[in-house]
Amino acid sequence: MWKILNGNKKGFLLTEVLIGAALITIVMGGLMAAAFYSLKLSAYNEQSISAAGLAQESLEALRAFRDGTDWNSSLGALAAGDPYHMEKSGSAWVIASGQETVGNFTREIVFENVSRDPFSGTIEQVYNPANDDPDTRKAVVAVFWELGSKRIQLTSYFTNWK
Repeated sequence: MWKILNGNKKGFLLTEVLIGAALITIVMGGLMAAAFYSLKLSAYNEQSISAAGLAQESLEALRAFRDGTDWNSSLGALAAGDPYHMEKSGSAWVIASGQETVGNFTREIVFENVSRDPFSGTIEQVYNPANDDPDTRKAVVAVFWELGSKRIQLTSYFTNWK
């Protein structure tokens, strides 16, 4: 009888070791999955911050351009709905047609016409040609990456303040 109990203990010990190894494997797998997800999220956050910086840079360049030019020959004359981007020319910014590629990112500025409510003077949510405001333009800066599947977008209004 002693041999049977002793044999069962050996078999039970082997079962305990196998169950313990399985539990450790499951826990380690979960920790590895969490670490992988954390790294992926960190990379996405880094790309999002870079994209937001590129979008903000475009808005600031656009402000500098607007401040250094005449409205009717610059922002007031640009076609609504067409993509543009900012380029440095010497010490000044200029607007160029089309999108721009910066590293893994593509950025563009699209201008929209603006209309104002004739009674309150507030900008209307939906453009109404009857209430067109020729001295205000809406600029939408978009930055894309990962083949356009990721996107950051900033919107600002520019006025003919001179």
